[in-house]
Amino acid sequence: MIRKILYYVVVLYFTCFGLFPASLSADTTAETTAETTAETTAETGMDESDPAIPTYEETITIIGKTVRSGIIPSSIRRDETAEIIRTHNLTDLADLLSADLIEVNLIRKSGLGNEILLRGFGQSDLRTTVDGGLLEGTCGSRKDPALSLIGMLNIDEITVQQGPFDVTVPGALGGTINVVSRTPKPGFNGELLARYANASSVSGGLNLHGGSDRLRFLAGYHYSTSEQYEDGDGRLMTSFSEHTGRPYDDDSRDRDAFTKHDMWGTIEFHPTPNQILRLEHNYGTIDDILTPRVEMDIDKETANLSRISYDIMHPFSWSDRFGLSVYRNIVVHRPFDAFRKLDGDPPFNRHNDVETGITGWKIESVASRGTRAITVGLDGYRHDWDGDMFRDDSGVKMVDLIPDVSTLDFAGYIQLDTYTDQWEYGGGIRFDRIKTKAGAPLTQSSKVTDTNSVTDNLLTGFVYARCQLTDNLSFMGGVGRSIRSPTGVERYLQSPSPYFHGNPDLDPTKNTEFDVGMRYRIHRFQMDVNLMYSDLDDFIYQKGKQTGESHQTWTNIEARKYGGNVSASLDITDSLTIRAAASLYKGEKDTYPDVFNTDKDLATMAPVKTSVDCRYSRTITWANRAMDLSASVEWTRSDDARDVDEDAGEKPLTGWNTVSIRIGTRFENIEFHMGVDNLLDERYAVANSYEWDVVSGSRAQPAIINEPGRSFFIGVGMTF
Repeated sequence: MIRKILYYVVVLYFTCFGLFPASLSADTTAETTAETTAETTAETGMDESDPAIPTYEETITIIGKTVRSGIIPSSIRRDETAEIIRTHNLTDLADLLSADLIEVNLIRKSGLGNEILLRGFGQSDLRTTVDGGLLEGTCGSRKDPALSLIGMLNIDEITVQQGPFDVTVPGALGGTINVVSRTPKPGFNGELLARYANASSVSGGLNLHGGSDRLRFLAGYHYSTSEQYEDGDGRLMTSFSEHTGRPYDDDSRDRDAFTKHDMWGTIEFHPTPNQILRLEHNYGTIDDILTPRVEMDIDKETANLSRISYDIMHPFSWSDRFGLSVYRNIVVHRPFDAFRKLDGDPPFNRHNDVETGITGWKIESVASRGTRAITVGLDGYRHDWDGDMFRDDSGVKMVDLIPDVSTLDFAGYIQLDTYTDQWEYGGGIRFDRIKTKAGAPLTQSSKVTDTNSVTDNLLTGFVYARCQLTDNLSFMGGVGRSIRSPTGVERYLQSPSPYFHGNPDLDPTKNTEFDVGMRYRIHRFQMDVNLMYSDLDDFIYQKGKQTGESHQTWTNIEARKYGGNVSASLDITDSLTIRAAASLYKGEKDTYPDVFNTDKDLATMAPVKTSVDCRYSRTITWANRAMDLSASVEWTRSDDARDVDEDAGEKPLTGWNTVSIRIGTRFENIEFHMGVDNLLDERYAVANSYEWDVVSGSRAQPAIINEPGRSFFIGVGMTF
């Protein structure tokens, strides 16, 4: 089967490009030797010298699919990413994304380690990648989501891929968050950044670049620590643990929330002007993370992210860029309950040793000629995941929590895009063969099934079109199908409870999605509208305990999600801009996970969210030198969360309003920022999170954690 698919991929590739000349013309070769054109071609596979293909500034996101980014409603560009990190009070990337994108909602879990919902998709339905390599946390209760493992100061750009419109990433059911790391610059330069907030949150770091045009390096370090914040009523985070089975003991109620260190380094070698060899490594460690929503905190978390990539521009007559990359991402996770009271069972403290490692690779060729561009690739990965639970007093292993689960994926894909003056259209197709297997005995789930190994053959793809109807108005639409296999926890978890375990017989979830959108732009005004409808077959959902002897696990249901978002901006003057946005996404079940859950509403769906912000920026002359001034006021509002899955343990939430104010200035190489979040000191929670605490068994109900109250912050930075 795989051989046949690869055969047809190769045939289609050469059929499309066999119609073109075998080599580039002398004029085209001369035009593409410029460094800027080579870099753009390396990133996109398209030659900007060809007028039939839109220029960098003209292209936009199409149904969540970034062709090239001049203006990206669903992505955070390089300049925006740097600005948000400098001017906002952030702890991880979940804060950053929810602060900037109206279609993203935060799921608060603790001071660090929060998750997001992208148009109602989150958790394992949303992929996180670093430079295209898969990154996963280790915790079955998702206390360490991938976004919390990435160093904040090593981020160059973030691309948010909405929906099933990308065949280059495996298992991206509802979208992908791709973090692009910084790359070295020639010469010697760097930056310093420090921030302090009134919750005794301190962070600081630096980046150093150096080298020549041929050999360059980058090195950086970031430190962050924080005491617990207080909500609008003055409650510490630890107070919310009273709703779990194990609240904090008296000595731990006032502990710091976390301490985090990140270090990274990159070496980049250019053996010839059209070749790049890059070696990257990121190391992060986090200590004593308080996670009051569940019964265990995190003693220590370490992440080692390594990557080697080689790219060559115009290596063959049939390829504009050929790339090869290999990565290895390892995360070690040690949760424990030493900070908690020994209330209830068991009458002793526990800890887990959990490790996950993903080794992956990708080979990709991008070619373009005239108005056509084609991408062909092969990729694969092996994901190993193992976790054990131990008693603290005796050191005896209690259970193989995650029983040495391995996932092996091999895939091929092809994507074809065509560009004309008025139209842009194309599509892609991908085939994955995925095998998952548990390497240790399934002591709990073996009571209901003897399945231990599953192989999934997954065919996915999409088509899209965009029409530039007039100079001011464009429409876009597409349909796509994405599939994700169940995770190692969903299939193979073996918890301490004999009635709570994974389901090896789970089927993969299939998402058939329809997207339409519109953009209108005239003079100083721009408006974007995006709508989606998602039909979810075999959607993976939690199945509760029906009787004392029944089993709590995961099952497949039929469901759908739909909604949209609208945004508009108006440049009142060259210095003053007003932006407004709103989003609403809903989810409904068509079938139910068990007889006790008949709530029509899907879990993890956020209510209506709206925002309005006013931004001022101006450059003045002071002491015969330029000085940049900036200020912003932002109002964010959420309706009451009433459409929740109460049968799955979710709770209705009260709507909320927050106001944030920020000001800043930059003079030569020094900048200063300060601001206040939640100016009115409102007490509120942003979203439910219904996933179980897999450590604590079937009785657990995760607590809802309130957001921080009024918080002031100040930051300084310097470049050299």
